[in-house]
Amino acid sequence: MAGAHADCEKALRKAEAQFDRVDTDDVAAQYYTVNEFNRLSGSCYLFLGLPELAEPILRTTTRALAGKKKSQAIVLGNLTLALIRQGKLDEAVHAMHRTIDAVELTRGGGGLNLAFSAGRELKQWRQEPWAQEINDRLFALMAAI
Repeated sequence: MAGAHADCEKALRKAEAQFDRVDTDDVAAQYYTVNEFNRLSGSCYLFLGLPELAEPILRTTTRALAGKKKSQAIVLGNLTLALIRQGKLDEAVHAMHRTIDAVELTRGGGGLNLAFSAGRELKQWRQEPWAQEINDRLFALMAAI
């Protein structure tokens, strides 16, 4: 979040090394998974303004977190942002619909915030039918909460 790439890489390496210290007796072991680490690293690269590095990590993590819908909603939201920032609009639209689908199921705050952040980033295309459809879904989501 500070925008320091080298410091971020150092922190990620340190966090990754901590996985070697987790064992099955650890009561928090379920929270120290490679998927959670990848979710974190994808988010870090996105914050650093490196969506091209974040995208492949987030794609893989989205599939791996299929059973953890709240976490998956966050990863999908970040994936949507990474795609938008790379100008991959067709893929971003698909990811955005998946994000909204996940948030509709979970009502998770993290996924919800990211869905609306992505919606704001799509503002310049608001006259496009696909963007209007996304906005309609976001308004419906907001009304249902």
